[in-house]
Amino acid sequence: DRRATRLNVVAEVARVLRSPETVDQALHDAAQAISRYTGYSGLTAWLVEPARGERRAVFARDRGTDVYVGLRVPSGAGIPGAAITSGKVLRLGRAGDHPAFSWPGRDPNNSVLIAPVMVKGACAAALVIADEHPNWFDTDDEELVKAISDHLAAAIRAVQLREESSRQAHRLSLAAEIAALLPAEDTPESAIRVAAQAVHERGHYDAVMAITVLEESDEQLVVADFGASRETFSGLR
Repeated sequence: DRRATRLNVVAEVARVLRSPETVDQALHDAAQAISRYTGYSGLTAWLVEPARGERRAVFARDRGTDVYVGLRVPSGAGIPGAAITSGKVLRLGRAGDHPAFSWPGRDPNNSVLIAPVMVKGACAAALVIADEHPNWFDTDDEELVKAISDHLAAAIRAVQLREESSRQAHRLSLAAEIAALLPAEDTPESAIRVAAQAVHERGHYDAVMAITVLEESDEQLVVADFGASRETFSGLR
């Protein structure tokens, strides 16, 4: 029955989310499991990217065909944007009547069920399930996507914590390496230059500029300028 199917889908999603390496992988694998074990005709997994104000389609399948994977749109655009903004599950039986409705697939789907994935109070992703038949989804489907979004939220947070831990370890290691280089330098300017170069090369930043203040002349001096795709500013006052 539908309850047994729902439990099987949730169990499969939980299985594939045991140890994703990235948020993209978590979303893709969860969506793929949903697609494999349900009869939903349309399914999209969106990754929300707040820094860009966009959402990106990590997984997108419409009636058995992969569509618009990698597509970027503003986070708040369309019906998914309403769910992303509100942080609440949205179920529509005739989505085409909604003023924000748009469907980049082949033929419009009528029924839409959207589950935002909330992580630390913010929407990190969204699952959009669709079907060509009107009023296709019910409370069972809603409970299913809620359960899946909870599993996804936990998996995404676990990935974020691992990434944060890795970045912190890298920063501490870089700081220790730079500290070991500095005692060999004769002047403050040369120490700053060595530190800036180490940050650029070992921190893998695109560009690093180091500036010191000349108190006697009330000026700023660019001591080092690494990696910029332009003429260097080193020595500029």
